[in-house]
Amino acid sequence: MPGSPAPAMTSQSFDSLSAYLGSRVTLQHDGSTEVVIPGADRLSDADGHLSELAILCAIDIATGMGSVAATDPPMVTLTADMAVNLLARPAPGDLRTVGRVVKPGKRIIMTEAVVTDSTGSPVAFATVSCAPVKEIPRGFAGRIQPGDTRVLDLPEWASVPIEQQYDTTPVEVAGSGPVPVASIELTPRTANPFGFLHGAVGAHLLLSGARRAGLAQVDSITVRYLRPTVEGPADVIVDDVFRSHPSTALSMSLRDRGTGKIACAAHVVGPSAQFATR
Repeated sequence: MPGSPAPAMTSQSFDSLSAYLGSRVTLQHDGSTEVVIPGADRLSDADGHLSELAILCAIDIATGMGSVAATDPPMVTLTADMAVNLLARPAPGDLRTVGRVVKPGKRIIMTEAVVTDSTGSPVAFATVSCAPVKEIPRGFAGRIQPGDTRVLDLPEWASVPIEQQYDTTPVEVAGSGPVPVASIELTPRTANPFGFLHGAVGAHLLLSGARRAGLAQVDSITVRYLRPTVEGPADVIVDDVFRSHPSTALSMSLRDRGTGKIACAAHVVGPSAQFATR
């Protein structure tokens, strides 16, 4: 009804990360999706900038919801690949992301998203491929109609700062094998509604690993989601390094230590310390 408050949704309607970020999701009548994440101290660094995890999650929601709206009947979709260009650190305040479908398809839906900060300046641009996997059950709580807005209920643990919730410090590995540059446990707080590692958490883990591997900043990241992380911990391994002044490119993989399988392959590009610009 006009003027009535937006209905709240539980974290089970989307996922724990989206709820923790306080996401407000609107499905527009033109099929695009707007995601607003309010600026908050618990989500920001010491300078007041929202975490990159918030940017990646907003992209994931906006393109995922847009891909669902493009299917008939509505289908659950999963992210197949994500290419993100990081333009600037967001100014303190709310983060706004708009996702839209570029080309619908039965097997792959091409989408894009633009992220802007509280000043209206663009901070990231992404293209995302989504794959429809199964029909959404009628009456599913997460299914919304054009014009609807949903505000996700904050979980009980929302007061804990994001750097503590999503600590990517490498988990100690026993035995031989590649040494991870970043790791994270698979828990209800890092999982999507299917119990797999959240796609945005995986991409954030790769960014954290890239910085530990020597990049002063990340300009772009491309992630191919090959299979889900079902056991964990998730480990980031640097497979190869390519240097060409002033950029460095890392070929990386995200591996499910519990199964020993590669879950994601990624390329991350940015300058090393002496060439950083942001």
